[in-house]
Amino acid sequence: MPVRAILFDLDDTLVDFQGAIPQIVAALTTAVCQRYPHLDPATVRQILSPGTLSVQGYVERLARLGVADPALAADLVTVYRQARRAAVRLFPEARAVLQTLHGWRPLVLVSNGRRCTRRDTLSALELEPFFTTVIISEEVGVEKPDPRIFALALAACGVAPAEAVHIGDDPLADVLGAQRAGLRAVWLNRAGRPQPPDLPAPDLIARDLREVLAWLIRNGASPERPCG
Repeated sequence: MPVRAILFDLDDTLVDFQGAIPQIVAALTTAVCQRYPHLDPATVRQILSPGTLSVQGYVERLARLGVADPALAADLVTVYRQARRAAVRLFPEARAVLQTLHGWRPLVLVSNGRRCTRRDTLSALELEPFFTTVIISEEVGVEKPDPRIFALALAACGVAPAEAVHIGDDPLADVLGAQRAGLRAVWLNRAGRPQPPDLPAPDLIARDLREVLAWLIRNGASPERPCG
């Protein structure tokens, strides 16, 4: 059955969040050490990594450094958000693939996480125009691998599960979640990790989005393969 809708994960699928973590943690470390210069930066970096958007989370991490400073904890939430927005980059092939697919079939973003950081990323990288619908777990109250979040994406496109494919980097949240919802699933495995033995195999394991694009074309996602 030809693909009639294409769902994408965001972090570490379209954008390199893991690659941004060192810059984010460096910004957090600088903010703490400027306020408390007696602290060892390496220790601060270790305790703050990989960062969070929770004031309580930073209160607890600062306590491990011997610091009781709720105001700083609140400031670190802002530092994290600003640093993440500045540091996250698209993978090299991502924009070209989205430009190719845009207009062929509806594209839907399905992302677990906080609304503010996901919207920041979409805005900073000018990604939102590519997508028919953007579904963020915090906004809809359900997250992958729950089949309900995939059902929301399918409803937005008006397609059946078997007519859609979801592409993501997480074997559990993205692959198993999509399969349980009746979709085809592509595991974007950039690092070449082994297939988890306790999870079903995806329809495709790809090292980058160019491989995904070729698979989508073979499976009827191009204009030469009309829907219906």
